[in-house]
Amino acid sequence: AVGKIYQPLHDIIEGLSTWISAQEGDPRDNEFDNPPSFWTGENAVKELQKAGITPAYFPILQECATKAVKAASDTESEGDHLTGRGAMTLESLFSSLSHFFGRNGRHLYDYQLAIQRFAHREGTSAFGVRNVMSLWCLNPAVVFQDIADLTHSVILTSGTLSPMGSFASELGVQFDACMEAPHVIDADSQVCLL
Repeated sequence: AVGKIYQPLHDIIEGLSTWISAQEGDPRDNEFDNPPSFWTGENAVKELQKAGITPAYFPILQECATKAVKAASDTESEGDHLTGRGAMTLESLFSSLSHFFGRNGRHLYDYQLAIQRFAHREGTSAFGVRNVMSLWCLNPAVVFQDIADLTHSVILTSGTLSPMGSFASELGVQFDACMEAPHVIDADSQVCLL
């Protein structure tokens, strides 16, 4: 039973590790550590498939990850389980991937899969390259929609949400009741120091 939970996760982590390591490039070509390798939409899906993560297989992996994280957080759990750090990393990875693959792939183009290459010193004289995979959500509406679906009311307060119309369109939600107030600090009573 334990193998059915952890073996698929082990295989995926190995697949990701191999895929990340296979991304070649000279870090000197990477001005200011910007990612020279990035993919969106179907191209990102194809890259994840190279690591063994497919839209069809993802629900099975997600179920395994959920069970593994739950076992790691259970204080009375006996036997082998993930460390706290491993559980947090797995939970973070699968949270991002669930939004990426969620809603029948509707948000594939709202994400960017990237490999960043960082130069780092190995020892006293040798330089090495460290590749880091990132999955960036470029649209706040992707995550906010889940929040809005779970709640009856959302109250947003800030001094910088104006204009409210553009802010609401960024979040992808229509706010039925809105209140916008003028500035509460009198501009004539302020002193500007340079």
